[in-house]
Amino acid sequence: MARPSPCPNLIVMAASVIAVATSKGGAGKSSVTAATAGLLAQRGRVAVLELDYQRDIALDFGVLNDPGHDGGESLSKAILSGRLSGSGISARPNLDYFPGGPAIEPSSLMAVSGNPYWTGMDSKLAEAVEEIRDKYDFVLIDTPPSVRSLQHASLLAADWLLIPTPPDLGSMQALFGIASRVVEVEGANPDLKFLGVVAFRIATTATKIRSDVRANLNEILGDAVPLFDAVIRDAQATAVECRARGMLPNEMAHAAKTAEPFWKALRKGKQPQNLPASAEGLAADYSQLVDEMLQRLGKNRAL
Repeated sequence: MARPSPCPNLIVMAASVIAVATSKGGAGKSSVTAATAGLLAQRGRVAVLELDYQRDIALDFGVLNDPGHDGGESLSKAILSGRLSGSGISARPNLDYFPGGPAIEPSSLMAVSGNPYWTGMDSKLAEAVEEIRDKYDFVLIDTPPSVRSLQHASLLAADWLLIPTPPDLGSMQALFGIASRVVEVEGANPDLKFLGVVAFRIATTATKIRSDVRANLNEILGDAVPLFDAVIRDAQATAVECRARGMLPNEMAHAAKTAEPFWKALRKGKQPQNLPASAEGLAADYSQLVDEMLQRLGKNRAL
């Protein structure tokens, strides 16, 4: 169903636009964006817009050296002009990736725009998203943790906000930071909704820690923001291996499950694949998260 857009004279189409954001770095934002995008692409057409110049998602998708990686030039033009040129990188079947990079560093955007305060420009990304959203079922925006103007731009373009947070108190307190951004854009995008908060990098064996994290989050959030039942486990070995190989957790889990047994590889004189045992559990966590996301989006049926 169409709804009024934060951009004048534009109508929002069918795609669900999800900003993945937090106000603290290292909270799992890019990892959650990439992993959920890969799974959502099995259900429908997905676009990923990486507004973070660090390009972590390019590593997650294994496309950092792809000839189509423009260092953020397409997104820079979208942020400044309201037009998103090109079709991005085809990172997976049904998944188009519009990369970040140096072109969307604040200093680069200011130099190109000649507008040091970006006055009146934070709605341009929303205009660009409106132009492409009829091509997709899901648009995910990876939002930088500390650039206020780009956070505003993401939240103005989004229908939903997904917030990952690690268990440390500093990260959980940072929820107030991103919540304040929501308040700041409320007048321009009153229909922005919280999709939920997902606890990230939680030890699987630490039952009390998990319980404490959920209790702390519930106390911080109250009834204002829903908390996902899914919890993304602390699986550092898998996360490092996935990024090094350009594989998503579900892909790593499949590779680990189908890999030739260690002893058979040695018998054949092959180099055994040293794949982390935690891949299957991490993939299952993300699968549960996506199932919950689809339910909240009202898209739990096959698209």
